[in-house]
Amino acid sequence: MAASPEAGDPGYLVNIEWMNSYMNYILFTQFKNEVSQDNLKIDVATHFEKFHPGVINNDSALVEDDKDNCNLYGTGQVKGMESDYIDNYVDYNRNFNKDFLVLNEEIWKWLFERYGGQQITRKYIRQSQYGKWMQVESKLFQISCRFLNAEELEKGEIDNRTF
Repeated sequence: MAASPEAGDPGYLVNIEWMNSYMNYILFTQFKNEVSQDNLKIDVATHFEKFHPGVINNDSALVEDDKDNCNLYGTGQVKGMESDYIDNYVDYNRNFNKDFLVLNEEIWKWLFERYGGQQITRKYIRQSQYGKWMQVESKLFQISCRFLNAEELEKGEIDNRTF
């Protein structure tokens, strides 16, 4: 695993609420504070069943509700534009470190193999001239599109002002 991501590397978005549940499940805070196994503050008989985080739930927490069918969806057949990338529009009201975290590919695959769920992939982009700072652009840019009738275009019924 690389120490830091390169431009173009995948980053995987994970709902922070799910991640907090997972951290509770694995007793992260207690082990981080070096609590010995004998002093763990859990009921071993019920903890791992009661606090299991379940399936990674990104859909309801992060993905935009496209009520008006304004989003463009792909087939997922074009390399680099797979359906887990292009077809998951992150709600513009969701923010990094508040609503979601970004995981590298190795950690994501490990979690996904065990818990399953919805994958939301984004690519790291270069944020500085010298390439030292990378960031995941979690929200896709909106662009306006106009579909033209080829017959009108061929007949010249569409003029320069259309574009």
